[in-house]
Parts: sequence; C-alpha cells; structure tokens
Amino acid sequence: MIESFEVSAPVDVSEQRAIVHVLGTLDAKIELNRRMNESLEEMARALFKSWFVDFDPVRAKMEGRWRRGQSLPGMSAELYDLFPDGMVSSELGEIPDGWEVKALGDLIELAYGKALKADNRRDGAIPVYGSNGQVGWHDEKLVSGPGIVVGRKGNPGIVIWVDSDFFPIDTTFYVLPKGGDQIWLAPIVRPRNGENKVHPDGCGQGRSGSIAPFDA
Repeated sequence: MIESFEVSAPVDVSEQRAIVHVLGTLDAKIELNRRMNESLEEMARALFKSWFVDFDPVRAKMEGRWRRGQSLPGMSAELYDLFPDGMVSSELGEIPDGWEVKALGDLIELAYGKALKADNRRDGAIPVYGSNGQVGWHDEKLVSGPGIVVGRKGNPGIVIWVDSDFFPIDTTFYVLPKGGDQIWLAPIVRPRNGENKVHPDGCGQGRSGSIAPFDA
C-alpha cells in the first residue's frame, strides 16, 4: 500500500516551506507561459483569418479606409503594397485580385519522418519531434529548418512550426513545399473545427523517407 512507501523529506519545517515556495513559483510560471502561448496562438489565428479568409486589408483599401502611409489596427503602413485593392470572382467566391485558387496538394507534399529510438539518439542541439511535440535531442538533422511537422500516429493532425533544423521521427510527417516560403502554410495546414485535413487514409502503411499520398 502507498502508506508503507518510504520517502526522504526534510525535517526542518522552514526548509519544507522553502521547497514548496520554489515549486509553487515554478508551477505558476509554467501556467503563465501556457496562457501566454494560448493568447499568442489566438492572436495569430485571428490575424490569419482577417488577412486571408475575410480579406480585411483588401476591403479596407477598396472602401478607402486604408490609404498609403496610413496604419490600421493589425496593419502597418509598410504592409500597404502587399495587398491588392480589388476582388475578383472565383469558384470559392470573391478573392483578392491577382490571387488564385489551388488545392493544398498543389502547394505541399507530406514526407514521412524517420525512425529514431531514444536509445539511438546522441547528445546534440537538434530537436527531435514526435506526434506530441518535441521528444528529445539528437546530433544530426533529418530536415533543414525552418519547417512544419504534422502528427501522423498517436496524435494525428497536430501541426508544429519549427524554427531550426530538426529530426521528425516516424510518427510524423514533415512538409515539403512546392516552392515559396513555409511559414504562411502552417495556419493553412492546421486542422479546423476538429476535422483532420492532413492525415491521408492508409498513411500508416508508408515507409520512412517516402512521400505520403495527399488527398487535397
């Protein structure tokens, strides 16, 4: 029974309280960091929706609410020339002039990560990623960063942006862009409303290092 377990504990009450204070401070800091990360992610989602779903910058230019040299909430004057000033019809409805509709499979491929058991990892500065996030370190990269890791088994569909070189293990995919920068793809790849958009049927049958089928 648990009552019979022997444990070591400081006898001095002041030492016990000091330990509790340190652990409580660390717990509070961890919780604060978690909330900050959640807030930053919510802000990023809201900004992405405003720019690339609702097309607020384009509509602001069309309606004369945003003029060259002016700043708007979430839109600095330096961003003015990045957005067109008109909309055109498409199969999805109106989209900004000069933009086009493409399937996600036209923009990326999903490559399988590679098996790397914990016993085979060597001390190094390369983060190792599984389907639940970072799971360790290694001294050799599999992918040159920055890049995107997508959960494949265990936690399918989770999307992680990695700033550095990294090693995705065989429970994950990593994104291979077909031209262009990857950073804007992360919010697109991320599943919405609980629907997993990036986990093709039968992907578990692939071999490490191969390209997964992609159902766009």
